[in-house]
Amino acid sequence: MSELARQIESHKARQERFAQAAIRHERRTLATMTPTATDIMQVKNLAVPERFRMRRKYETIHHVFPYMPITKNILLAAASEFGLSTKELVSPVRLPNHCVSRYVAMGLMLDLTNMSLPAIGRRLGGRDHTTIINGRTRLKGLLQSEAFRNRYEQIRAGIAA
Repeated sequence: MSELARQIESHKARQERFAQAAIRHERRTLATMTPTATDIMQVKNLAVPERFRMRRKYETIHHVFPYMPITKNILLAAASEFGLSTKELVSPVRLPNHCVSRYVAMGLMLDLTNMSLPAIGRRLGGRDHTTIINGRTRLKGLLQSEAFRNRYEQIRAGIAA
């Protein structure tokens, strides 16, 4: 037998020993587990279809932290400045007046709070964080106009005061 063939044989034997040791270890581990732990392991391994997964509590629209009253003030100020109600502001309507007021609310929340993008999205009717990023970009474009920038700064000064 050549040296290479001998090394291949010893390698295969070593792999077989490792496989047998893994099986013995698994049996020993399962024997010491309580039935509930075994059940939990089996349930964890089941694949749950996407439509049956529960959303985490903080991903839902209705979960809003009560210790953030400034966001209510921001929503009220942005809505009243553009002649809307807060309900209209967070609605899925895409009319230009609604969108601009929403962009202002997004910008103010980004400027005046330390909220994350998903948290701001939840406050604005359950929107995705990428919508907030897009709104920030659109607001930067709107702020190029001096008249709009003055209006935005007045709203911001009214809230921050």
